[in-house]
Amino acid sequence: MMILNTLLFCKKQQRRFTVCIVVMVLALMTIALLFERTGIQTQVLMDLMLIPMLGMSLIAGALGAVFAIALLSITLIIVSPDYGNILQNEWLKSGVYLIAVILTAYYSHFQKKQQKTLREALNKDPGTGLPGRVALWKALDDHLNNLNNSKQKNSLAVITIENLQDIAATFSHDAADELIKQLWGRLAESFPSGADVFHYHRERLAVLFQESQNNFDSLNQSLKTHFEDSILYQGIPIHFVVHIGYVNLHEQNSRVVITQAEAAIEFSRQNDVQSAVYTEKMARDLRQSLALLGSMRTAMSSGELMLYYQPKVCLETLDIVGFEALARWKDSKMGTFAPDMFIPLIERTELIHAFTPWAVDTALSTVKKWTTANRSCPVAVNISSHNLTNPTFPAEIRSLLDKHDLPSSALELEVTETVIMKNPLNAVKVLKELADIPVAISIDDFGTGYSSLAYLHRLPATVIKIDRHFTSMIERDRGIRKIVAAAVQLAHDLGMKVVVEGIESQAQLSILRDLGCDIGQGYYFSFALPANLAETWQFHD
Repeated sequence: MMILNTLLFCKKQQRRFTVCIVVMVLALMTIALLFERTGIQTQVLMDLMLIPMLGMSLIAGALGAVFAIALLSITLIIVSPDYGNILQNEWLKSGVYLIAVILTAYYSHFQKKQQKTLREALNKDPGTGLPGRVALWKALDDHLNNLNNSKQKNSLAVITIENLQDIAATFSHDAADELIKQLWGRLAESFPSGADVFHYHRERLAVLFQESQNNFDSLNQSLKTHFEDSILYQGIPIHFVVHIGYVNLHEQNSRVVITQAEAAIEFSRQNDVQSAVYTEKMARDLRQSLALLGSMRTAMSSGELMLYYQPKVCLETLDIVGFEALARWKDSKMGTFAPDMFIPLIERTELIHAFTPWAVDTALSTVKKWTTANRSCPVAVNISSHNLTNPTFPAEIRSLLDKHDLPSSALELEVTETVIMKNPLNAVKVLKELADIPVAISIDDFGTGYSSLAYLHRLPATVIKIDRHFTSMIERDRGIRKIVAAAVQLAHDLGMKVVVEGIESQAQLSILRDLGCDIGQGYYFSFALPANLAETWQFHD
């Protein structure tokens, strides 16, 4: 590589001096012609001589300036015998010319040095010393233009280190760079010989390599083993949280290839897997996700996003006791979307801080209309982990209740175990503030997420909801019945009611009622209904 760089440098220098020689020859020919045909004075020629000298200084620096001065002086001596006398008499002007040439040469040298520094900064990451983004694009372009060559690298892996910012904040950015270099030193063993690595983004490494079988399973397994082992830094074991996107090089555009790798990484994030191989469907899904997020605020204000209401029934009397509000989206251009297509997207963005108040506001507006029509039923609305990190959320809920002039008993807020356990201390604090309004708190999907038993007695919850997963197996699995019975007993001992989701048959209803469950919802009773139909709904066995 060093020999190759030296040869390239020599070729650049050769081209530069070729240009200089051409400039000098043209300058000499001009001087000779001027002197011969016009009889121009030597003093004037000295003034004209400044132009090629400055040009040579800019092109070739100090060496070019010296070369120009010497060659032009020789030429003038030849064509003008009195040049020496004029030079003695015009020493001040000659000195000024010389200083101008030197300054121009210095400026040229400085500019070239700056350009070299800039090129190095663009082609190499200053922290890790690994080739950077521009180098990656150039390498990709070279490989994409020669894919028919069997020796060319035909695969790209992009590795994103999700917790690099945490590492940098804990130690320093220099420490993060050093750990990246150590990580690559370890990962290089897994890739085929000759793989090229690039540090093209703060927390991303890109690796170009040859994979003859287009099968990443063995490579991925090897990488997974390396990522499971921590790297020691200052005596502290550092574990990297990573996602990997693989791409087979077929496209003829380096930017498109990088975009495909990023799409694979995003897919692995959303599906909670460490790696993924790019497919066209990933790109389509990402475009749709972006389109959905971009349309969300408009959908909330236009009425395309709406709430449906699923009845909740007392299992003992079969009377209606409330509803759960469930979002539905009917886009005029993109069609109808199920909640699982857009709710997870919203929860990963700041839109959740607009969506949840919208849902509560819409639900309370519906309850107000029902109250006027002599139907007084509370509505449950699901909330996100982001809402439980927002210190103003309880005040927003209180304000919405005041807006619709409704008692706090009109609203119930549902939160999952997993949401609570993401930040249990903060979640408990916000939930207690909500309970002080007082709004009923329900723990959704109880028993399916992280165990919240340690916090259950501290939560201001009045309801737990048994997940539909247990309901679906309640008839045939005795163990499931024992788990549900234990959950019911625990809830009742803590003064909570038990709601069961996903009831779809009379047999399930009978078993759950016998186990002591208080309230049920599911297709056996009713699907989620538009507000106008929910207003008059009654269960008919």
